[in-house]
Order: sequence, then C-alpha cells, then structure tokens
Amino acid sequence: MRANINLNIHIDQVKALSKSMLGNEGQRIVELVKGYNESIMNPLDDDDIDEVLQNLDELREHLADIDIMLAQAGNILAGYHHREESEVAIETSRLKSSIESRLAEAEKFNSFLEKISDQVVEEGSAENLDDGED
Repeated sequence: MRANINLNIHIDQVKALSKSMLGNEGQRIVELVKGYNESIMNPLDDDDIDEVLQNLDELREHLADIDIMLAQAGNILAGYHHREESEVAIETSRLKSSIESRLAEAEKFNSFLEKISDQVVEEGSAENLDDGED
C-alpha cells in the first residue's frame, strides 16, 4: 500500500532529500541483486518452479516500487532544475531589459547632442553670414 503525502521543505534541502531518496532506492536495488541467486537461481536449479514464479512476482513488485520512487525523485529534481533555469531566464530578461533601456537613453542623449551640435553649426554659419554682410 502506498501513501500520497505533501512535503514542504526549504529549497536548499531539495538536493539532499533527492540524494537520500536515490540512495535508499539504490540500496534496495543492491539488496535485490544480492538476493537474486538465492531467491531465483537456486530454486530454479532445484526445479522448484513454483517458488521461482512466486519470487519473480515479488521481485517485479519490488522493482515496480523502486521505479515509482525513482520517478518521484526524478520529478523533484526536474522541478528543482526547472526552477533554477527559470531564475536564470528571469535574470537574463531583466538584464536585457535594463540594457535596452540604457541604450534607449543613450540614443536620446546622442540625439540631444546632435541637435545641440546642429544648432551651434547653424549659429556659427549665421554669424559668418552676418560678418560677411558688414
């Protein structure tokens, strides 16, 4: 029987929790492999097919349970990884927006400087024309 639980932990604990889950399932796999000869191969050698079939069913149940737990650990890690990628994307977007805003301000300033320069040139030309008329 399985229970569905919700768990609320600090984001910094996600990797440690996932590592613990994966470690537990790894240990279960090691135990199954160690018991494989004893529960599957030895009874098969003794022609005890009923025991082999029963042990195979139990082994498959354990493997299915391990698969479920590995999938859950994978989902937790995928969510954690996606969150990290999202934070990087948000920060990149903010940086891009800031740079674009500063470039727009710089363009306005350059346009302002060009207008001032044009006015100085126009005033200088007008003064030269006025000087030439005298």
